[in-house]
Amino acid sequence: MTKEIEINVNWNCPIVPYESCAGISLGTKVADLDKVLQKYKVVGTNDLFHFPGGPVLRKEENMEYISFLSTDARFGGAGQEGRIGIDDRSLTIKISNGVVLTVTVWLVDCYSDDIKKTSKFDAKNLDLSYQGRLPEGMRLGDRVDSFLPYTSMHYDSGDEWFYVDESYGGLIVGGQHALDLSESTDQIITMLRVIPD
Repeated sequence: MTKEIEINVNWNCPIVPYESCAGISLGTKVADLDKVLQKYKVVGTNDLFHFPGGPVLRKEENMEYISFLSTDARFGGAGQEGRIGIDDRSLTIKISNGVVLTVTVWLVDCYSDDIKKTSKFDAKNLDLSYQGRLPEGMRLGDRVDSFLPYTSMHYDSGDEWFYVDESYGGLIVGGQHALDLSESTDQIITMLRVIPD
């Protein structure tokens, strides 16, 4: 089922499990999203976009995903067409049957060797990353265990993600060590994916 939804993409919008992230609602028609995205296009470019409150991002897409990637010089800047890496991902929108299925935000450069070894990251990575928060205040760069007062979490070693319980629901969480919290308690949140019911 598709929805008629007002779309206002913003780098500071709240993350709402089961519903939306970055101001993009699950169930939004891709044709409507494509029209709205045009107002965020950097003038004189084909693939650069600037959402309120965020950095300039490079857009790449295929039949399943619309991805927005960091243009920070550490990743080659804006001239890296055809390169979707894990270090420069910022926002990923999964498409199915012509509508938005999931919206995922990433901590930029979250898989660097320094972060993997120390659980610490450069504040610049956070500045380049999505700024929105969940209703309880968690965001990218916070500790994964900050969810525990609100939900239990199941770690799936195959997917290497944390799944929140059904009562919280609508969200998948990534941590930087790809380990269960019992094996690595100080993990930071590197990915938040809003999923449908």
